[in-house]
Amino acid sequence: MLTVGALTAAALALTSQAAAFASDFIVYPGAGFSGQALDLNACGLNNIPAGYHGSYQFQYTGQTAAAYNSPNAKGVAAFRFSSDAAQDTPFGWQSVWIQC
Repeated sequence: MLTVGALTAAALALTSQAAAFASDFIVYPGAGFSGQALDLNACGLNNIPAGYHGSYQFQYTGQTAAAYNSPNAKGVAAFRFSSDAAQDTPFGWQSVWIQC
């Protein structure tokens, strides 16, 4: 029989492991994936900083995402990601919500 402490430790280990495999929305300041990349991978809201709208890559590892034309994921999603995607030209989305 597992103790409460053992169950808690197992739950934390599974949570940490799941977080390690979250999908990534990687944004670049320049077109063609140029400049210092910024990896937005938090569960839930990720506002895209000014200056990071040159290009993007979405690396799908099981977590879907939605892109919004406004900050703070307000309004209706402009695009939904459910597989790998990339665009090497500028984009206008202001925020991304990663479903975890």
